Parts: sequence; C-alpha cells; structure tokens
Amino acid sequence: MLMVIFSSCSKGLHLKVALEDLSISEYPELIGEPHVAWTRKLSSTPKIVEYLAKSYILIITYPGEVFTMDLTSSKKKVRRWHPFRKRIRNHIVDHNSGRLYLVSSMDDKLIAYDMLNKKQLWKQKIPHIGSHTALVENTLMVLQTTGNIMALDSDSGELLESKKINRQVTGMMHHPIDTLLIITADGGVHAYTKKLKPIWKLPINLNPNPVYTANNNRIILADSDGRIKVIDDKQGVLQFELNVHTPIYAPLLLRGERLFIATSAGEVLGIDLMDGKVLWRYQGSGLINQPLIGNKSKLLVAYARGKLVLLNQDNGAEQWSYKFDHPLERITLVPQGVVAVDSERQISYLQMLP
Repeated sequence: MLMVIFSSCSKGLHLKVALEDLSISEYPELIGEPHVAWTRKLSSTPKIVEYLAKSYILIITYPGEVFTMDLTSSKKKVRRWHPFRKRIRNHIVDHNSGRLYLVSSMDDKLIAYDMLNKKQLWKQKIPHIGSHTALVENTLMVLQTTGNIMALDSDSGELLESKKINRQVTGMMHHPIDTLLIITADGGVHAYTKKLKPIWKLPINLNPNPVYTANNNRIILADSDGRIKVIDDKQGVLQFELNVHTPIYAPLLLRGERLFIATSAGEVLGIDLMDGKVLWRYQGSGLINQPLIGNKSKLLVAYARGKLVLLNQDNGAEQWSYKFDHPLERITLVPQGVVAVDSERQISYLQMLP
C-alpha cells in the first residue's frame, strides 16, 4: 500500500538559484597550481558531497543531515534539516527540474523536494524500499528489497507501473535518457523502457557489485578481478573485453572513444575503445577508490592516502600533484577547482591559480 502526502516544508535547503543555474555545462579547464582557499571542520561525516549550482555544494551526512555550503564563504547554510528520522540511503538531483529526491530505507520513505521554491512536493511511504533509484525522463524508478521495481510519477509520486525482478539487483541507472539499466548479482545487464517493458538482456559473468559507466553508445563494467566488459547499448551485445588482472573499485570514466580506469594498486590506464588497446599507463602509490574525474583534456585522480594528481588525458603525463595531511574520503569538481573531504571530516576548497 502506498501513501502519498503533499505538503510544504518549514525546513530545507538554504539556496537561492534559478532553474538555469542548475544546468551544468562543462567546467573550465583546470589550469595552474592548486591553492587552498579555505578548510573547515564538519560536525558530521559526509556521505555525499557534490556540486549543485552557482557557488553551492550539496552535502548529505551519514546521520541524515542535508545542507549546502557556499564556496565563496565556506559558511554552512542550513536550518539543521533532517528530512527523515534516520539515515538517508540514496538521493537524486534532477538538474532539469530543480528537484532533489531523498530515500531513507530505514524509514521506508521517499521525499521529493523543490529546490527552486524550497518546499517539499510530496512524501511517500514505500515498504521495503531499497538503496537503488534512477530517474528515467519524468519517471522515478525505485527498487524494493523484495525485488520489486516501482515506476513512480516524478510530479506526484503516484505509482505508474511495477515489475518483479527475480534476481538480486546490484545497480540501477538511466541510459541514455529514456532507458532503465539494471545490473544483477548473477552477472547480467538488463535494459527496460520507462514502462518496465524489457528491451534486451545480456549475461556478462562479472563478480557481484561491479563498477560501471555509460555514454550514448556504450555501457562499460569492471569488477574486483580487473575484468572489463564493453557493451553496445543499442543491441545489448558484447563489443569486447579485457583484463588488467588487478581489482577495480573506482568508477570508470568514459570520454568519447577513450576509457580511463584506475586499479586498486594505484595504476591509471587510458584505453582506446576502438580497438581496446592501452594508450598509456600512470603508476601512483596506494589505493584508488574515488571516481576518476574528467575535465576537458585533463584527468583528476584521488588516491585514498590523501594525494590528488592531475594527468593529461592524451598521454598520462602528470601536470601537478597535491598532498593532504589525511586520507581522502570524498572529492568533487566545481567550476573553479576541487572540493575534498578527508578522514578527519575536514572539507577543503582547492582553487586553481594560473
């Protein structure tokens, strides 16, 4: 049984943006050496740190607090907003509509929040709500721990369709804009329409919980054995595969016809997707488990021990490196630099100065 409640919200994000502010174009290229603009200590450990709009970054903490910070002042703009009584399991920022969707699996609740008008649009009680969500056009896909996928109207929260998946789901995303992709623990990739009608499925024989990425032509997955599978997303067929024989935990980066991967041994590779050949290798020190970040012709790599490295995408040459005092937990690219959070809950804004 679903219960949808429409209401305004007395608390929420401290944010002054228009819809056009939320349209993120490609950021200016990182040029020059990094300089710390400011560093602050957070009161709670962040689960999510991501760029939102203008000078704002969005932060969601493990205890379930949601707030923004202004890069120009580092002030925490918040009215201590706790959307749920318990932790937030997942979120989606829809830059096209200015909405923020928040999921609490401990509370079995889903909230749709209007960031432009700073009010709650609707809240829904969903029994056994899981950790995977995806937005496919105007349809919000929600996975229940029972294996049921629910397709909800993003405007109202009303149930449109549902489908039982008789497999353990380990990943879910939209691709491109009108297709739902589901990755299952038994090593399969399944494509569905937004009405949950099957399009294709493909067994890929990877370890559970692979990392994955996609663009308009391909879906690429990699697992803890270092196996990489490249899939044609239109036909649902395997294009080619390769093996780097070292675990891959960091989400991959796909830029045109090039794939960039990072291994647990600290190696970064640039791969030509036309033939699967390795174009270059860069060997750093320590684990890489944060996403690789592309910035025009540059590639930003975060080593878990606390080192940031900027590489040239064409040849893997190091442009600069920056060492933090503590291990890195989170990193996100912003228009004028990088925001990083370390293991001591210190958040730092690094600007690039020519």
